[in-house]
Amino acid sequence: MSPSVSRLGATGLAAALLLTGCAHKDANATCGDYKKFSADDRIVSVKSLLKAHNQSDSTLNIDATRASVTAYCFLHGSSSKISGVYGR
Repeated sequence: MSPSVSRLGATGLAAALLLTGCAHKDANATCGDYKKFSADDRIVSVKSLLKAHNQSDSTLNIDATRASVTAYCFLHGSSSKISGVYGR
């Protein structure tokens, strides 16, 4: 197999993985994605959100932020980013 065909295959595979990959489980997740996350993935996402805003990831903060994100997403819709809960 020629190197160009091999590179083309690797590039195609990388593109396919990017297009079919999981939604961001971080502060950039949309409300629609967040609603589809498992409970564990929601915690990962909220921890990332707290870290991005220099907040403690204590159990109390995680629980309060999860409640805030849920309310925010209810009001702002699926296309909004969960980071909007901080008003930015």
